[in-house]
Amino acid sequence: MSERLDQIEVHYRFVKSLSEGARQLLSSAAQAVTLSPKTSFLIEGSAVDSLLLLERGELRVFKTSASGREITLYRVRPGECCVLGMSGLLANAPYSAHVEATAETTALAIEAGAFRRLFDTDEST
Repeated sequence: MSERLDQIEVHYRFVKSLSEGARQLLSSAAQAVTLSPKTSFLIEGSAVDSLLLLERGELRVFKTSASGREITLYRVRPGECCVLGMSGLLANAPYSAHVEATAETTALAIEAGAFRRLFDTDEST
């Protein structure tokens, strides 16, 4: 997984500045994921159990109106983080929208508890 962290540094500069211990924590808590187009990653009300660091592809964050119309809030691309996901992850709160891949997407999924520990202990995050 260390090689994947090296690749993700291109898009997420904070990874490069992590201490060796923090990199080991991140590496041990990371899982490579691939999402096909239209694959849901999070649904409204679900627990945020991981944070995605995108290598390639795109995620669409959206809400569904009472009439069933989907309203896109924003898109997440490599180098960006999902603001609602980060907020839910750090606050241990349910997710407040839906997330789906709009294209073939590869990412590292960082387990929520490990990311919270990293955020609380490493000065570079």
